[in-house]
Parts: sequence; C-alpha cells; structure tokens
Amino acid sequence: MAPQSDSPSVSVCIPTYNGAKYLQACLESALNQTLDDIEIVVVDDASTDDTVAIVEHFIASDHRVRLFHNEANLGLVQNWNQSIKNARGSWIKPLFQDDTLDPGCVETLLKHAIDERSLVSGCFRRFIFEADFLKSSEQMYLGNREFVSSQFQHGVLRPEEIATLAMDQLGSNFFGEPIVALIHRSVFDKVGYFDDALAQRCDTEFWVRAGVNFGLSMVREDLATYRVHGSTTSAQNYARRQFADEWLDQVVILHHFLFDPVYEPLRIIAKQSSEFRNLVNRFWDSCHYARSIVQEASCPEGVAKKNDWERVANIYPRIADVSIDKTISRWVRHLGRA
Repeated sequence: MAPQSDSPSVSVCIPTYNGAKYLQACLESALNQTLDDIEIVVVDDASTDDTVAIVEHFIASDHRVRLFHNEANLGLVQNWNQSIKNARGSWIKPLFQDDTLDPGCVETLLKHAIDERSLVSGCFRRFIFEADFLKSSEQMYLGNREFVSSQFQHGVLRPEEIATLAMDQLGSNFFGEPIVALIHRSVFDKVGYFDDALAQRCDTEFWVRAGVNFGLSMVREDLATYRVHGSTTSAQNYARRQFADEWLDQVVILHHFLFDPVYEPLRIIAKQSSEFRNLVNRFWDSCHYARSIVQEASCPEGVAKKNDWERVANIYPRIADVSIDKTISRWVRHLGRA
C-alpha cells in the first residue's frame, strides 16, 4: 500500500450517525477500491451505538481512514458538509453508512471525469430493499432509476439543458443520491455546499445548482448500491415531514432559482424562454399556499408545520413576505384562467 498522502486524489466522505448495522460493509467497500490514492473521511455525528468502535478498528489496520467527531449532533445534511470540509482530496466521493461502492467505482468515475473534463460526474446505482421498508415505495426508486437513465442517454447534460429540465421538472432528482457522484472540490468553492434548509431535496437542488454552472456527466454503469430501509432519512422525512418535503422544499428551490446569485445561468435561460414570469408567479403562489396550510393546520400537527415554516422563513425571510398585492395578483390570475 502506498504511503499516506496529505493530498490524495480522492476523499471518500462518510458521514455517520448510529450506523453500526451496515457500517462495516460500507467501509470495506471504500477500502477495497482499485484506486489506492484515496482517503476515507468519517465524521461521526455524536453516535450512541458502536459506530466509533467499528471505525477505530479499521483505523488500526489502514492509515487511509480518518475519523472526526462532532461535539454535538449537527443533523444529516450539516454532517455531509462537515465530511466534505474535512477532506483533503482534490475530488470528493460521498458515501453513506448504509451503502456500498463497487471495487472499480472511484477509479472509473475519476477516469471518466478527467476524460470528459467534467467537474461533476455520476454513475447508475442498484438498490437493496430491506424487509422493513414500505413495499409500495419500491416503484418510486425504480422509476427514478429509469428517469435518470432517460435524461443521460448521451452521458452528458449541458448547463442549459439542466436549467430547462429543472424548471420543467421542479424538485425531480434526475441525477441520483449523493453516493453516485464524484465532485471536484472547486465546485463547492464556487456554488457552496448542500443546503440543510431543505427537508428532502437537498441533493436534488445541489445537482441543479452545480449543473447550471458546470454541467453534469454520467457513467452508464451500476457502480454503487443504495440500501433502502425503514430507518433511512428519506423514509423518516416522508413519514414525519410531508409538509416540509412537498411544500417548503418547493418554496426554497424556487427561491434559489429566482434570487441566489449562483443561479444566474438558470435565470438567463428562463428569460430567454419566457419562463421567468412563470417562476415568479409559482414562487409566490407556493409561499401563499404553504403559509395557508400552516395557518389552517390543527394541533398537534400544526405545531410541527409551524416550526418547519418558521425555520425556513428565518433562513430565507423573503418567503414570508406574501404581501397583499401579490395575493391579489394571484387571485386575478386564477380568475383569468377560470
């Protein structure tokens, strides 16, 4: 094995929290990569199970594994970002504690990225559906796999194609979960990290944000395995925070499209295609509907929705500014359509 490098080519970033059940298989898949010039960055988010002991066991036998501890629990998305910030590699390879990489995953993605001059590359993924996962949701994952494949028939999406797709398919994940990606560090320097204001679609929004600036490319091979079970954050978010997923995420994404400076390439495309006014109307309509849902919800469900609304409004105050003229404009447009 090569000596440890202070600047490896690739950092495999594994954010963890109470992940003992599947973590050993995850770490083994990261360490068994055909590309040796990597480091494994594990950031533990104040676990209370055997997560840390498992990682320390690997550290004892492989110098490429590095472990960091958060003094307090940051939450899923902030811990993703923390793992990236602790990485030393030129390229970032996200990997979650439940999931695994094929042995040639990192090497194949890196070669593809260099050959295609792509700063954000991905691969197809397969699924493992555990027994405790809601059976009726399998088709959602399998359908998304087909959707991703259909968008990358030629292996590359240019920034203007991504802008159009993001406006037409608002909130749809056309790239996959973070485990499919290899991302150059400069992308985070340019467009920022994953947005923890989003309940469910933080990866979807990041692909658009990065894609409209750099484009996206895809290796049309299954090189990673995504494990779906009842304890995944996606499953828990949908069960407990449906309002935040279906309404607030849409509001935040539209807010980014219209006001975030890094989305200027998307706004240029929107104005050229006369779609910009529709985005503006859709944003204020979504703000109005989301706030109405909060105001009309009964306790105790209303408390959770109000907390979610206030959390997002504190980060992006503009969403709470649904003035009377915007409300009147909304009703005029509804009457016009009627």
